[in-house]
Amino acid sequence: MKLGIEWNSKDTISIEKQAALIKQNGFEATFVGLEEENLSEILSCVRKEGLVCENFHAPFDGINSMWEAGEAGDWMLDRLCSCVNSCVAHDVPVLVVHLSSGMTPPRMNDIGFARYDRLMQCAEKEDVTIAYENIRRLDNVAYMLENYPKAGFCWDVGHEACYMNGMELMPIFGKRIAALHLHDNTAIYGQDKHWLPYGGVVDMERAARHLASSPYQGSVMLEVRKNNVGMESSEQFYAKAYDAALRFAGRVEAFRK
Repeated sequence: MKLGIEWNSKDTISIEKQAALIKQNGFEATFVGLEEENLSEILSCVRKEGLVCENFHAPFDGINSMWEAGEAGDWMLDRLCSCVNSCVAHDVPVLVVHLSSGMTPPRMNDIGFARYDRLMQCAEKEDVTIAYENIRRLDNVAYMLENYPKAGFCWDVGHEACYMNGMELMPIFGKRIAALHLHDNTAIYGQDKHWLPYGGVVDMERAARHLASSPYQGSVMLEVRKNNVGMESSEQFYAKAYDAALRFAGRVEAFRK
């Protein structure tokens, strides 16, 4: 399997050096958040190193407004449709989208359904896959995958462990997986640590088994940042991250045999 790691926007090293370190340490792919002001420069450096940007991550500040009447929700919808256009402009096939934020998000309602109808129409017109990511709620992801046949699932392994109280999502949504976020934590509710795999208590063997039995063909994509794992050196961080990703990929391959 290919190995990937998220673009660390908060790292203090240059864009050129970060792209080079990702490549030098054996990674082949990344994903980038669309809140980046220097997106074109990042993608230029990423592709210069021969790396693939597998997906974009849509901004989620204000995402709850999608379920609320008013201009804020309309603006958020326009923002998400703009993210779809960015996928087209930069030849990135998948957009990862959150459906809510915080411990007490709004309930699903017709206001939100109408907005997500429009978002999906925009994405399908442009042949971009929206991959809805699991956060704290099961119902909103289930609704999207039930009602939109072309929607995908972004499986966030760490979120499942610290928000789903033991529920396993891949047996439900695994056939629709279009993106992966792999990270570790304490598996205590709300402790979304984004540690390196094998640095916490998440059952990585079970995760590897689920991934192996799915149709997923993307990379083992780590969603980890240097500041989450307490490493001072970027060089050390990417080396350790590669070892963890390689170990997990090896287990997936073993379960596929």
